[in-house]
Amino acid sequence: MFLGGIASIVLLFIGNDVAWKSRKFASVDEFKAVQKAWAKWGLIFFIIVILIAGVLSVLGVFAAGKAVESFDMNNMDNWEQMESPDFMNEDMGDFEWEDDNSFGN
Repeated sequence: MFLGGIASIVLLFIGNDVAWKSRKFASVDEFKAVQKAWAKWGLIFFIIVILIAGVLSVLGVFAAGKAVESFDMNNMDNWEQMESPDFMNEDMGDFEWEDDNSFGN
């Protein structure tokens, strides 16, 4: 993806030269017509991609908002249904903190 981005930037500056040299055109007018068609379809594709990304982003935010709204923080049944990590269920025994603050020194 990174190289594709670099190639896009390079072709932005030298794309017409590459297109002119890569194919035989009958005239400069034909070349300009082909370039105009590519530019039109490129713009259409870009707009479609942006619209799809925007719609998916809005749907994702909407779905996340609904998920948060559906979780009732005050309902204890919701909290009891949530699984806790296994180490949280183990008996820790009689654990006491050491007050020497030495951190292993």
